[in-house]
Amino acid sequence: MSTDRASQGALAGKRVLITRSAHQAGAFARELSARGAEPIFAPAIAIEPPDDPQAAHRAVDDLAAYRWLVFTSQNAVDVFFDRLAALDADARYVGQTKVAAIGAKTARRLHEHGVRPDLVPAEFVGEEIARALIEATQPGDRVMIFRAQEARDVLPEMLADAGLRVSVVAAYKTRFAHDERFAGDVARADVITFTSASTVNGFAAALGGSEAAAAAVRGKTVACIGPITAGAARACGIEPAVVAREFTTAGLIEALEAHVRDDGYGGDAARFGRAPGGGGCGTRLSRAFAVARRCDCGVRRRHRRLRRRRLERGVRAVRVLHSVDSALARRKGA
Repeated sequence: MSTDRASQGALAGKRVLITRSAHQAGAFARELSARGAEPIFAPAIAIEPPDDPQAAHRAVDDLAAYRWLVFTSQNAVDVFFDRLAALDADARYVGQTKVAAIGAKTARRLHEHGVRPDLVPAEFVGEEIARALIEATQPGDRVMIFRAQEARDVLPEMLADAGLRVSVVAAYKTRFAHDERFAGDVARADVITFTSASTVNGFAAALGGSEAAAAAVRGKTVACIGPITAGAARACGIEPAVVAREFTTAGLIEALEAHVRDDGYGGDAARFGRAPGGGGCGTRLSRAFAVARRCDCGVRRRHRRLRRRRLERGVRAVRVLHSVDSALARRKGA
C-alpha cells in the first residue's frame, strides 16, 4: 500500500497495541504500518524452553516411529528444526512421516524449512485439525503433537477418542512478560489486539488481574484473532469488538479495518433489518445490541447518548418488523 493510500485508510493514525511475543511482532507491526496505523510493541508473553526440553529432543529422535507429526504453531516448527540442526539433519529427516500444520502461517514456516505439509485445515483451530486428521488416519496410527506446554487438550483428546495413539510433546512454553511501561502503553492505545489466549492472560496478569484489565480497555477497541482468543478475553471480562473470521494476523487486520469503516450506525443500519436468509425478532434484537456494543468501543462520551437513542429507534423498528412478520404469517395460515 502506498504512503498516500495508507494515510487515508481506515486504520490511519490509530495506535494499535501488539501483545504477542516480541520475536513474532515484527511482521504484524509492518502490516499495520503499511495501513497507516501506529503499532505499539507491548509483549504480554515470552517464549522459552519447556520444563523438560530433553523430552522434546527424544521425541524428535524417535520420529520414524510415528505416522503423523502435527505442528500447532510456528514456534513448534522452529524448535523442531533447531533440534534437527543439532543432529546435523535437515528436512529429509522427516522421511515417511506425514506432516500436518494447524494453519497457513505454520505451513509457511514449514515451507521455509523445506517441508510441504500433507494437511492444513480450512479453519485454523484445534477442533478442525483434529477432524481432518481423523479422516486421514486409521485407528492405531501413532501421532506426535508438537505444541506449547500449556496448549489446550482438545486436539489430543479428540484424536485419542478416535482410536489414535497420541504423544503430546511440549516443544516450548509461554510465560507472562513484565514491563513497567506496559500500563502506559495500554493507556495510549486506541486498539488492543490479542492473537492467542495466552496473550489475553498475559495482558491481565501484567495489569494486576481481570478486573484491572477490563477497566484498562474500556473505551478502546479490542480485536481478537479468533473465537478461542475471544473466549479467553470474555473470561477476563473483556468484550471484543472485533473477532477475525480468518484466524491470521492478516485476517485480524482485515476485520479491524472493516469494523473501523463501519463504526457508527451509518455502516450498520442495515443490520437492524432482516438477517441474511431470514431470522426472527430475537436474532435481530441480539444483533442490534451487538452492534451497540461494538459502536460503544472507542466512541467519545459525548456521542454515546445520541447513539443510544438511535439504538432505541432501531429496536422499535425491529419490533415493528416482527409484528408485520407475524401478521403476514397469520394471513398465510388463514
